[in-house]
Amino acid sequence: NLKPILKVGQRVVAGWWENPSDTSSPPVGWFPGVIQSCRQLKQGGLFGPDRFYDINFDDGDELDDIEDIFVFPESEYDLLGREA
Repeated sequence: NLKPILKVGQRVVAGWWENPSDTSSPPVGWFPGVIQSCRQLKQGGLFGPDRFYDINFDDGDELDDIEDIFVFPESEYDLLGREA
């Protein structure tokens, strides 16, 4: 299992879509927030089970079922931003 396990209450940066039901396109932006819940599927790919997170964003918006590939620990996102 190579995917990070993010925990409820953890600060993250997550993708945001204007139309949350269509996540087939890239997110329109990345914003900080807190994980409110996590749903894990039993099956998964080569890197571990698929997880979907419900996020409360710092601006008051909420988004449910964000796929794990669009959620990062805030500290890791900050590191990527500094190197860019």
